[in-house]
Amino acid sequence: MEIYTMNADGSGVMQLTDNENSDGLPRWSPDGTRFAFSSDRHEAFKWEVYVMNTDGTDVRRVTHSAPGVTAINPVWTIK
Repeated sequence: MEIYTMNADGSGVMQLTDNENSDGLPRWSPDGTRFAFSSDRHEAFKWEVYVMNTDGTDVRRVTHSAPGVTAINPVWTIK
């Protein structure tokens, strides 16, 4: 499973992730500049939350769950 973006008319399809495991559940940031998403890219079946720019660059892991715990549903909050 990978993350793609496209224009509203279906044109301009761009693949943002290329992971041998799975990336999913993308969420736009409130300002539209980043995505939060879940991935098991560091350990199969161990989901963590990552953020990246909307062009697929600057991927950063933002959770570091304890063994046996997964972080699977990313959400943005506004302070």
